[in-house]
Amino acid sequence: LAGPRATLGAWTGRAVDAVAYPYGRWGVHVEGRTVEAARAAGYGLGFTLDPRPSRPGPVEPLALPRFAVSPGDTPALLRSRLALAS
Repeated sequence: LAGPRATLGAWTGRAVDAVAYPYGRWGVHVEGRTVEAARAAGYGLGFTLDPRPSRPGPVEPLALPRFAVSPGDTPALLRSRLALAS
């Protein structure tokens, strides 16, 4: 994780503070050691593919949930996914 962060920083000339975990389903592709590796590499934010909304309260900034959105997704489909996840 540190190597790609440094490479992206060099290419863009900017600090790279966030990572989106590929195929990032919590407990399947992302777990505590993944979060710790991202923290050790210097990331401050990490995005999983846990299809759930964020809630107020304490959060782990290196394991934030997000919904996958594909080019063919319609607003109605996204509303349905959000409703099912709530």
